[in-house]
Amino acid sequence: MKIGKVIFWILFVLAIGGVWWLVNNYTPSPVTEEENQEETVTDSWETYNNEKIGFEVKHPEQVEVITHAENQVSLQLVGPTQSTGTEFYDGLSLGFRTVEKTAEQTLVDVANAQLKDIVEVGAVEVEPVPSQIGGKDAIYYVSRTQGKFQVYLVEKSDTEVLEVSIFVEDPTDIGFKEIVEAMTNSLVIS
Repeated sequence: MKIGKVIFWILFVLAIGGVWWLVNNYTPSPVTEEENQEETVTDSWETYNNEKIGFEVKHPEQVEVITHAENQVSLQLVGPTQSTGTEFYDGLSLGFRTVEKTAEQTLVDVANAQLKDIVEVGAVEVEPVPSQIGGKDAIYYVSRTQGKFQVYLVEKSDTEVLEVSIFVEDPTDIGFKEIVEAMTNSLVIS
């Protein structure tokens, strides 16, 4: 029995000594530059900031920023099969505009009013549902007129809504869906 206790205490002291040595002598392997910098696709992109409409978004250099009105702008990237002067069928368009509403209207009311006009010339693919974009709560719906449009409505004030519309068609598989997804993931709404 004495030998068992002695062996126990020897093993105990060795275990404590081993833990002490590991804690005092362990050096983690250095993190390589590659591991340290988790580069994302948007890191080298340009940033577009529109204080009037209230958003900021990163985009590839070749994206064209088009101002339609003081309260409406779109970022577009056209694909190789797109013809000038026709409906948009090859590329991406990320549109932003402010829309007025009454203080009594909810975002769902605004969406339903927009969809009422759309069903006269197109179809509703996804009815308005709660969602998020740019770090803000939103109402999301999908319509099809001259293409499929994903629309997010974000309340900016009691009387103003930010509408974010996304159109993507990629017949030559360039990667427009991934580009617009990265753009919307970089979106900051103020």
